[in-house]
Amino acid sequence: MKNKKKEKKRKKIFTFGLGKERDDFLENISMLISGGVPIFEAIESIKEGSRSKDMKKLLDYMREDIEDGLPIWKSFSKTNLFPDHVISLVRLGEESGKLNENIKIAAIGQEKNRALQSKIYSAMMYPAFVLFLTVFVGLGIAWLILPRLTTTFAQMRMDLPLITEILIEIGNFLGSYGHYFIPSFLVFLVILVFVLFYLPKTKFIGQAVLFIIPGVGKLVKELEIARFGHLLGTLLGAGVSIRQAMFLLSRSTASLRYKRLYKHLENCIGEGDTFKKSFSSFKGADKLMSRPIQQLIFVGEKSGSLSEVLLDIGRKFEEKTDNTTKNLTVILEPLMLVIVSLGVAFVAIAIILPIYSLIGGMDARQQVVQEIATPVEEVPFEETEVETGKIRGLDVDPENLIVYSEPSYGSEMVGQIMPGEEAEYIEKENGWYKILLLEDETGWISGSYIEVVNDEEQ
Repeated sequence: MKNKKKEKKRKKIFTFGLGKERDDFLENISMLISGGVPIFEAIESIKEGSRSKDMKKLLDYMREDIEDGLPIWKSFSKTNLFPDHVISLVRLGEESGKLNENIKIAAIGQEKNRALQSKIYSAMMYPAFVLFLTVFVGLGIAWLILPRLTTTFAQMRMDLPLITEILIEIGNFLGSYGHYFIPSFLVFLVILVFVLFYLPKTKFIGQAVLFIIPGVGKLVKELEIARFGHLLGTLLGAGVSIRQAMFLLSRSTASLRYKRLYKHLENCIGEGDTFKKSFSSFKGADKLMSRPIQQLIFVGEKSGSLSEVLLDIGRKFEEKTDNTTKNLTVILEPLMLVIVSLGVAFVAIAIILPIYSLIGGMDARQQVVQEIATPVEEVPFEETEVETGKIRGLDVDPENLIVYSEPSYGSEMVGQIMPGEEAEYIEKENGWYKILLLEDETGWISGSYIEVVNDEEQ
C-alpha cells in the first residue's frame, strides 16, 4: 500500500531530451559500482552532479523503488528512460551476478548508438541549413521586393519576356496574399516534416524518400547494419536468447523496413528455422542486408561464433559510415549551390532582360526625336555634277542604306548596301549619289547615311 501511495503522488515526467543524461548515468553508475560503491550511494552521487530537475526526480524515484525492495531492472523500467534492450541487459546482469559488466555493455551500446545517430545529423546538417536559409531568404525577397519590381515593370508599357511575366505574376500574388501565404507555407513545411518523419502512421513515407535519395539511402542502410551487428552481437554475448534478442532489436530500431525484417527473423527463429532459411523467406531481404553480410551470419551461426561475427560486422560498417558521411557532404555541397544558383539566376534574368529592352527602346526613341526635331534644310536646285569616286555606308540602321531608282525616297527601291560596305558612284545630284550595283545596274542613295572615301583611304 505504501508503494501504491507513492506511485500515485509521483508526477509524470517526460523523458524527451534526457538522452545525454541517460547515457551519462549508465556510464557513471557502471564506474561507481565497479569501484565498490553501493547502488544507493551511486544513484545519490549521480543525482548531485545532474543539472536536470527531471533527471533528479527520476533518480529519486529509482532510489525509492530500490529501497522498497524492487529489483534494479524494474526500477529502471518504471522510469521509461531506458530502451528495452538496456533493461534486458540489466535484468540478466542482476540475475547472473554480472550487473556491473552488463551495465557497462549497455553504456557502450548507447554511446555507439548515439554516435551513429550523430553521423546522420552531421551529414544532413549543412544541406538542411543551406536549404532553410535559401527558402527563408527567397521568401523574404519574394514578399518584400518582388511586388515593388512588378509595379515598375507594369508601368513600362512594353513587351516583357515570359520569364519576367512569370516573376510579375508571382510578385502580384505575394503583394496581395503574401501575409497569408508566407506564414501558411512555413506552417505547411513544419507539418510536412512532422508527418513524413515523426508521425507513426506516415513516417514510412519519409523513410522511403530517404532510401531513394542517392547517398542518403546508402548511409541509412550502413548505419542500420552497424546497429544490427553491434546490438545483436552484444545481446547474444550477454546471454540473451536469439529470439529475445531479435525482439529487442525490432523494438529498438526506428526504421519500419528493418523492423519488419527483424520481426520476421524473430518468428522464423522461434519456429526453429536457421538464419539462412529465415532470410530467404523474406521478400527484399537482399536490399536491406546484402548477400555477403548474410553469408557471414550463416557461417557464424554454423560455427557457434555468431556473437563475434556480428560484432565484427558492426565495427566494419561503423568505419564505412565514416567514409559515406564524408562523401555525402562532398556531394551535397555542390548540389545545394546549384539549387541556390538556379534560383538567383531566375530572378536576375527576369529583372535584367526588360532593363536591356528598356535601354534599347530609349535609344531608338531618342534617335527618332532627334530626326524629327532637326529642321530639313531646303537644298537649292543644283545642276547635275558629273563626278566619280567611292562612298562607304555609315554604321546606321541598314534600313537607311536603301538604294532607290531615282534620287528621292518616294521612288522604287532597287537595292541596299550594308554599313561599312563601299561602292563606286558615278554621279551626284542634290545630296544624292548614283552608285554602281551588281550586273551593271545603278541606283541612288542619300548622302545623309554615307561618307565619301578619300583618295588616301583608297
